[in-house]
Amino acid sequence: MYEQARVLHLATSCWLSLQGFALIPWDFLVIGGGIAGVSLAAELAPHGRTLVLEQESALGYHATGRSAAIVVLDYGAPPLRALTQASLPTLLQTEVDGHLLAHRKGALMLELRGQEGALDARLQDPALRGEAREISVDEALDRVPILRREVIVRACWEPDVWALDADGLLQWYRRRARAAGAEFRLNAEVTALERAGDVWQVTAGGVNEQAGTVVNAAGAWADTLAMRAGLRPLGLQPKRRTALPVPAPAGHDVQGWPAVVDLGETRYFKPDAGALMLSLADETDSPPCDAWADDEDVATAVDRVQQIAHLPVERVIATWAGLRTFAPDRVPVVGWARDGEGFLWLAGQGGYGLQTAPAMAQLAASIVRGTALPAALGAAGVDAMALSPDRLEAGP
Repeated sequence: MYEQARVLHLATSCWLSLQGFALIPWDFLVIGGGIAGVSLAAELAPHGRTLVLEQESALGYHATGRSAAIVVLDYGAPPLRALTQASLPTLLQTEVDGHLLAHRKGALMLELRGQEGALDARLQDPALRGEAREISVDEALDRVPILRREVIVRACWEPDVWALDADGLLQWYRRRARAAGAEFRLNAEVTALERAGDVWQVTAGGVNEQAGTVVNAAGAWADTLAMRAGLRPLGLQPKRRTALPVPAPAGHDVQGWPAVVDLGETRYFKPDAGALMLSLADETDSPPCDAWADDEDVATAVDRVQQIAHLPVERVIATWAGLRTFAPDRVPVVGWARDGEGFLWLAGQGGYGLQTAPAMAQLAASIVRGTALPAALGAAGVDAMALSPDRLEAGP
């Protein structure tokens, strides 16, 4: 299908050239090689010449490559839950090299001392889409034996949580995009872009490019890119999150354990390749950068998890930090810029970029192409207006 579309597009381009029409080198120029940009490239490439520009030396270098790689159905505001619901068929049914991308793990949600009432609020949430039921503290300890009984008030079991192969998803989209004719350029930081007539002039990595449509999928740099284009920023804020794997406790096979999250969202841990990955679920404001873990945050993460679990930590296997970029209302931004013709926002995914990527890419592609919202997205409750940049106040 992709090859047929590519051949048809090339044939049309040749005909236009013979008729004397000037051709823009690229129909779609996507800035950002994380999961947002690469998934959209896969959706757009069958319909036009597509170029993805990534400033780093590899795709998925920043937030995509530093994700906790977990899909939680009931996570975030209602527009995010709708996007996740619409993305599930792709995430749960896709195979890469003979292996499914996602595997059900479930999550154990804990109401700790000082968080009384949090579980009732969770269970009574009218936007709850998945299954959730209160379980006894004894059952919680049966599922994760290292938990400290004395700090747990109540517990909840949520089965609709999956571990995700983040790199597998990224590479699956990359292969689809390339099969449809998309090109990828690494080490290509965009240093200048402006609209000249009906064309965007873009300078990246010292090379000048032209495109009819520019997509801002630049993650933590999305507002910076918009200002570089002379457009108003949307108030997107990158926030640093720290994580670290530590050895599994002696005598325990942790691979079958669920994710463990406190309902105050101040810490979590989950199995990760035979180890346990810990995080203090921090959100520290940061400028766009190559984020690194802060030693104090690492120590705090270990301490917080040890407050709820018997987990000796004699060494840390590694540490990392990633930037999760949020709009002011913590809902992603997908849609045309008000002040820049042919400039599409695809940004502000926060910590939800991987689990919403399929639906976000389909939505963005429908906006770019001027087609109707895909029926599956509408059935899941995705509302394009709730994600439009028009909802946000303009920046300075």
